Amino acid sequence: MMRQQGGDNETSPLLKRQNSDSQNYKSYRRKVACSTISLTQMFERIAFYGVSANMVLFLNQEPLHWAADDAVQVTFIFTGLAYMFSLIGGILADSFFGRFVTIVVSFVIYIVGLVLLTLLGHAVHYSKFEILCGNSIEWVKIVVSNNPTPSTDNQPMHGNCRTPVYISLILIAIGTGMIRANISPFGGDQVKNENSNVMRAFFNWFYWAINIGAFIGIGGVSFLQQYLNFFWGFLAPTVAIGISMIVFILGRPFYALKKPTGSVLTNIFRIVVEAFRGRSRRRRHFSNQNSNQILSPLAKPSFLDMAKVRYGGSWHDSMVDDVKSLGTIILVFVALIPYWMVYFQMQTTFLLQGLHMRATFKPNCVNIANSTTNTSLMVTETSDSIVPTDCKEDPFSFPAAWLTIFNVITVLLLIPLMERVIYPFLDKRNIHISLLKRIIIGMIFIMLAVICAGVLEIYRLRNVHDRKNVWVQTIGTTQYYAAHLWIFWQILQYALIGISEVFTSIAGLEFAYSQAPKSMHSLIMGLFYLSGGLGNVFGVLLYDFTTNVVGWKSNKDTANINYMKLWKYFFLLAVIQFITIIIFSFVSQSYEAKEKKARQKNNIQRTSLIPPLD
Repeated sequence: MMRQQGGDNETSPLLKRQNSDSQNYKSYRRKVACSTISLTQMFERIAFYGVSANMVLFLNQEPLHWAADDAVQVTFIFTGLAYMFSLIGGILADSFFGRFVTIVVSFVIYIVGLVLLTLLGHAVHYSKFEILCGNSIEWVKIVVSNNPTPSTDNQPMHGNCRTPVYISLILIAIGTGMIRANISPFGGDQVKNENSNVMRAFFNWFYWAINIGAFIGIGGVSFLQQYLNFFWGFLAPTVAIGISMIVFILGRPFYALKKPTGSVLTNIFRIVVEAFRGRSRRRRHFSNQNSNQILSPLAKPSFLDMAKVRYGGSWHDSMVDDVKSLGTIILVFVALIPYWMVYFQMQTTFLLQGLHMRATFKPNCVNIANSTTNTSLMVTETSDSIVPTDCKEDPFSFPAAWLTIFNVITVLLLIPLMERVIYPFLDKRNIHISLLKRIIIGMIFIMLAVICAGVLEIYRLRNVHDRKNVWVQTIGTTQYYAAHLWIFWQILQYALIGISEVFTSIAGLEFAYSQAPKSMHSLIMGLFYLSGGLGNVFGVLLYDFTTNVVGWKSNKDTANINYMKLWKYFFLLAVIQFITIIIFSFVSQSYEAKEKKARQKNNIQRTSLIPPLD
């Protein structure tokens, strides 16, 4: 016995060393996998924002020459599709291919779309359209000389080369949407067996990687597009997505992979169908409850409960309860649709507004007689059109897409401040802001952002029409009749959206995950992004309705918006958001009261199970 014990003592250090080496290698694999996934997402965000940030400017320019509202609508649709395809990507990964294969296939689709868009940028810059656009293109030359006018009477907006634009943007939307739905859950798979600190650390770094990619895409790539050309400006995102795909594939030996387990959508549909068929059993249950059944009034089954085995159905209680939990989550996502309608104005109407504000340090057009003493733009009025006296080349203009950077910076600064200062300060004083209240706070901030945009638009139009103070500037190859008003006045509305994002966007996703069952996390992620896509779709419909049906767009507007009532559109969005806040406040109060009552009931039940002390 003593010899055997001694042998155990001799082998014990070896076993400990082997276990230590195994743990170190496991930790090394996890770190490499998480770093690779975060780096992959960073390069993908560079590509996405490199495309979306300046799409309005690209479509406005010669010779594409799309009307301003058409360019805005296409950007709306592109962003909306990118979010809506997230749901499809999640379903495909869960049901058929797994996340790794789905992400790789999505990269291939993404690259094809970006290559086509890059070729289109080359054709635009080097005037070689025939292969992509055919021979029927209608060239529209912008006259940079005396008496340029924004009126469509002399320069109709044809919107050339629509088919290649649509195809490339749809392919990019499919690729980025399917990647978005799977890349963060794929990262979660790498740390799912670790403690909560490791999980939180991964998602913090992952979120920062997203914002760093957005910062580079908006800041660097948009600068290339505006000051070099869109061929190089689209080639950069193509290279970025290629690097992203290579980095992701190289990390394959380090990933923890999950096989597809089947989509939960089929089970949801079957549960709903079986519950619908069990309506007669539910009516009989209610009729017998007051006679020969000894049941508590709280035991009344709901509509979906009739699919449970104990009520004559064929589904386990947990499966039915998982489906029932979707109701609250979907209600929150529906309430977020107006929020997303305002949020995505940053890449569309906010950008269009910025293009019609002073982005240059010197004007293109000056009064030659007073050019030595007066640097302001002198204009005259002819046939209700604003006409500058002379036009020259613009030395430098501030990229309008750069204003979105202030949203990114706000998010990057505010999240550490909230997590390390504000929330701990409130927790020490026993002040806890619930997730639903955080969502409401964010809704208020985004409503204030769009109100600021509306007020700024009113002041901008007064600067143009009442004061006849126009700053004619060429951005890319497009000439804009801008107000003599610095573009930096937009910073406030971008920063307010950034503040709202820290509250509503993050709290909405956290609420969904805290309420969702484990079997539906991928589906919930897709539904969350689907609400953003629907926000884009409704934004497009509302914009099109107000400009074309209601008549908030003037026939004088082409690439210019100086005769459009865009401020009414902003205030309408604010009214919709205000109504949503009121309704959601009542719903959240009811939900929180119900949750509080349920917790109290559970505490009473647990207390009643404790035997009395003798």
